[in-house]
Amino acid sequence: MRPFAPFEARPTLGLAVSGGRDSRALALLARHWAVRRRGRAIALVVDHGLRDESAAETEQTRAWLTAHGIETHVLPWRPVMRPRSGVQALARAARYRLLLAWCRRNGVLHLLTAHQADDQAETYALRVTRDSGPAGLAAMSALVEFPEARLLRPLLPVSRARLTATLEARGEDWIDDPSNIDPRFARARMRRDGLPVRFEPAIRQASSFAMRRAADDIETAMAMARCTMPHPLGAVLIDHAEWRDLPAAQALAVLAAAIATVAGADYPPRRERTVRAVRQMRAVRRRPDQPPVGMTLGGCRILWRGGGWLVVREPASVPIDGSKALAGCARWDGRFDICGQDREGTELSAGLRLVSPTGRVPGAWQQAWSATAGLPALLAALPAVAGQRPLSVTAVEGGRNVPPGIQKSGRHAVWICFRPGRPLAPGPFFPCFTFAKGQIVNR
Repeated sequence: MRPFAPFEARPTLGLAVSGGRDSRALALLARHWAVRRRGRAIALVVDHGLRDESAAETEQTRAWLTAHGIETHVLPWRPVMRPRSGVQALARAARYRLLLAWCRRNGVLHLLTAHQADDQAETYALRVTRDSGPAGLAAMSALVEFPEARLLRPLLPVSRARLTATLEARGEDWIDDPSNIDPRFARARMRRDGLPVRFEPAIRQASSFAMRRAADDIETAMAMARCTMPHPLGAVLIDHAEWRDLPAAQALAVLAAAIATVAGADYPPRRERTVRAVRQMRAVRRRPDQPPVGMTLGGCRILWRGGGWLVVREPASVPIDGSKALAGCARWDGRFDICGQDREGTELSAGLRLVSPTGRVPGAWQQAWSATAGLPALLAALPAVAGQRPLSVTAVEGGRNVPPGIQKSGRHAVWICFRPGRPLAPGPFFPCFTFAKGQIVNR
């Protein structure tokens, strides 16, 4: 845990526990670490409900944790429709969503997962087979900063064999998830057939790429500070002249990050498509009589506005998943937190545009950001209050500052805050281990 310091005086840790050997070892070790610092460890068990045995296994895990004095909360995931494909990816996304939401509600800053060295080697091998770029070959980061909490992987330098030995030495058992050996999944097939690369070289290569990615992330963040201007309504303006002069790799990273942030996506668009877009955009020379043609990429529109590239959400990519009640708060399109109250039961719809009380773009927004930045394109993919007619919006928040000039309707109170899952310049990739003399060594 030392590489993740500093911690508060009495740290509270959230633990993602599945019942498997890795997460059970994490629970015991993390509780010991927290108690020594007069803190506490809280286990969070997600019940995906994808197998008939999941409820019983969840209860067994909860009972085991409680017997060890670990406070436990079960977080059920019950999708409206069971997915027929991509089950593991959907379940994983739902798991992180539930875990991070719980941390946010309860003010827990640190969420620990039990990923270990064998997982890291497998991730590296999978990304080699998929021809990932240098960033992908860095495999998993030991620390990922989310808006809700920071995710820590303190067991990343530790092998599965050592964790198994730790449980056996304490007389503990565990639950083996059958999906871990289900040959339908690539990772399970790799465990059955063996890594296509040797374990030690895989860890060594992942560590080397991790060091490179950590340095690249810092340089990319500095480049973004020079050439990008984000807007609290969920857009990014890229200064063409500054961006074009960046090294090709940095220009690619800046565009990919801008698209992922504006789209509310967990990951940037596919590398080959982004490379093509960068080549087309960097070849542009300013001609007043012939403005450059825009394009779409990763659920975003890239438009030429005022000497730069405006990245906005593509309206056609906004999912129409039904209405959500305004009572309380809702997460919309992976980009906005919307909190509202409505005395007449009006609902939120993804299909309408956000308008001011007068139906015009508020002058305060034009003053805050030049009119050449393309406000109509920006507004086209924003949420709205739906009813017989568009209703007024109380405030659109950018951090703590609420733009003036937006009046309260009296009957409705709606707050909209842009909070993408992937920040424009997140914390750098964090390698907490290195490989030396045939052993994994903590940094």
